[in-house]
Amino acid sequence: MQKDALAAIWSGLVAEASALLEQHIPATDARVMDLATRWMERLEQDTAGKPEFLTRLNEMHSVEPQMQVQTGITPEMTDYITRAFAESKLSIWEKYLTAEEMAFTRAHYFDRMMEWPPLVAKLHQAQRE
Repeated sequence: MQKDALAAIWSGLVAEASALLEQHIPATDARVMDLATRWMERLEQDTAGKPEFLTRLNEMHSVEPQMQVQTGITPEMTDYITRAFAESKLSIWEKYLTAEEMAFTRAHYFDRMMEWPPLVAKLHQAQRE
Protein backbone atom coordinates (compact mmCIF):
# COMPACT_ATOMS: atom_id res chain seq x y z
CA MET A 1 0.00 0.00 0.00
CA GLN A 2 1.23 3.50 -0.83
CA LYS A 3 2.65 5.66 1.95
CA ASP A 4 0.02 8.39 1.38
CA ALA A 5 -2.81 5.86 1.51
CA LEU A 6 -1.48 4.45 4.79
CA ALA A 7 -1.11 7.93 6.22
CA ALA A 8 -4.73 8.68 5.29
CA ILE A 9 -5.94 5.47 6.96
CA TRP A 10 -4.04 6.25 10.16
CA SER A 11 -5.16 9.86 10.10
CA GLY A 12 -8.76 8.66 9.93
CA LEU A 13 -8.29 6.20 12.79
CA VAL A 14 -6.61 8.85 14.95
CA ALA A 15 -9.35 11.39 14.18
CA GLU A 16 -12.03 8.84 15.07
CA ALA A 17 -10.29 7.97 18.35
CA SER A 18 -9.80 11.63 19.17
CA ALA A 19 -13.49 12.38 18.59
CA LEU A 20 -14.60 9.46 20.78
CA LEU A 21 -12.18 10.52 23.52
CA GLU A 22 -13.41 14.12 23.37
CA GLN A 23 -17.00 12.89 23.72
CA HIS A 24 -15.96 10.79 26.75
CA ILE A 25 -17.32 7.61 25.14
CA PRO A 26 -16.28 4.69 27.38
CA ALA A 27 -13.92 1.98 26.13
CA THR A 28 -16.77 -0.51 26.65
CA ASP A 29 -18.90 1.19 23.97
CA ALA A 30 -19.36 -0.87 20.78
CA ARG A 31 -18.12 2.02 18.61
CA VAL A 32 -14.86 2.23 20.52
CA MET A 33 -14.36 -1.55 20.53
CA ASP A 34 -14.98 -1.60 16.76
CA LEU A 35 -12.42 1.17 16.26
CA ALA A 36 -9.93 -0.67 18.49
CA THR A 37 -10.33 -3.84 16.45
CA ARG A 38 -9.76 -1.98 13.17
CA TRP A 39 -6.79 -0.15 14.75
CA MET A 40 -5.18 -3.41 15.89
CA GLU A 41 -5.80 -5.09 12.53
CA ARG A 42 -4.13 -2.16 10.77
CA LEU A 43 -1.26 -2.20 13.25
CA GLU A 44 -0.75 -5.92 12.69
CA GLN A 45 -0.69 -5.41 8.91
CA ASP A 46 1.70 -2.46 9.17
CA THR A 47 4.10 -4.36 11.44
CA ALA A 48 3.93 -7.47 9.22
CA GLY A 49 2.61 -9.42 12.19
CA LYS A 50 6.02 -9.16 13.87
CA PRO A 51 5.71 -8.67 17.63
CA GLU A 52 9.31 -7.45 17.91
CA PHE A 53 8.51 -4.59 15.50
CA LEU A 54 5.34 -3.78 17.43
CA THR A 55 7.33 -3.73 20.68
CA ARG A 56 9.90 -1.31 19.24
CA LEU A 57 7.13 0.87 17.80
CA ASN A 58 5.38 1.02 21.19
CA GLU A 59 8.68 1.96 22.85
CA MET A 60 9.31 4.73 20.31
CA HIS A 61 5.84 6.18 20.87
CA SER A 62 6.30 6.14 24.63
CA VAL A 63 9.69 7.89 24.71
CA GLU A 64 9.72 10.09 21.61
CA PRO A 65 7.47 13.15 21.91
CA GLN A 66 8.12 13.86 18.21
CA MET A 67 6.41 10.57 17.28
CA GLN A 68 3.35 11.65 19.23
CA VAL A 69 3.34 15.03 17.49
CA GLN A 70 3.74 13.50 14.01
CA THR A 71 1.11 10.79 14.44
CA GLY A 72 -1.30 12.48 16.82
CA ILE A 73 -1.29 9.28 18.85
CA THR A 74 -1.04 10.31 22.50
CA PRO A 75 -0.42 8.00 25.47
CA GLU A 76 -4.06 8.62 26.45
CA MET A 77 -5.21 7.48 23.01
CA THR A 78 -3.01 4.38 23.11
CA ASP A 79 -4.42 3.48 26.52
CA TYR A 80 -7.99 4.08 25.30
CA ILE A 81 -7.57 1.88 22.22
CA THR A 82 -5.79 -0.83 24.20
CA ARG A 83 -8.52 -0.87 26.84
CA ALA A 84 -11.26 -0.98 24.20
CA PHE A 85 -9.50 -3.86 22.44
CA ALA A 86 -9.24 -5.69 25.77
CA GLU A 87 -12.93 -5.04 26.40
CA SER A 88 -13.79 -6.50 22.99
CA LYS A 89 -12.06 -9.74 23.98
CA LEU A 90 -13.55 -9.75 27.48
CA SER A 91 -17.05 -9.38 26.05
CA ILE A 92 -16.52 -12.65 24.16
CA TRP A 93 -14.98 -14.49 27.10
CA GLU A 94 -17.80 -13.39 29.40
CA LYS A 95 -20.04 -15.95 27.70
CA TYR A 96 -17.72 -18.79 28.71
CA LEU A 97 -16.37 -17.83 32.14
CA THR A 98 -17.99 -17.96 35.54
CA ALA A 99 -18.61 -14.66 37.32
CA GLU A 100 -15.60 -15.33 39.56
CA GLU A 101 -13.32 -16.18 36.62
CA MET A 102 -14.53 -13.11 34.76
CA ALA A 103 -13.86 -10.84 37.73
CA PHE A 104 -10.32 -12.20 38.03
CA THR A 105 -9.70 -11.90 34.29
CA ARG A 106 -11.08 -8.36 34.13
CA ALA A 107 -8.90 -7.34 37.09
CA HIS A 108 -5.69 -8.58 35.45
CA TYR A 109 -6.18 -8.75 31.68
CA PHE A 110 -5.32 -5.19 30.73
CA ASP A 111 -2.12 -5.11 32.80
CA ARG A 112 -0.95 -8.42 31.39
CA MET A 113 -1.94 -8.00 27.74
CA MET A 114 0.89 -5.53 27.08
CA GLU A 115 3.38 -8.18 28.18
CA TRP A 116 2.50 -10.50 25.30
CA PRO A 117 4.19 -8.76 22.33
CA PRO A 118 7.63 -8.66 24.01
CA LEU A 119 7.23 -12.28 25.17
CA VAL A 120 6.30 -13.46 21.68
CA ALA A 121 9.20 -11.46 20.24
CA LYS A 122 11.58 -13.22 22.66
CA LEU A 123 10.10 -16.57 21.69
CA HIS A 124 10.67 -15.81 18.00
CA GLN A 125 14.24 -14.74 18.77
CA ALA A 126 14.89 -17.97 20.71
CA GLN A 127 13.53 -20.03 17.81
CA ARG A 128 15.92 -18.30 15.40
CA GLU A 129 18.95 -19.00 17.62
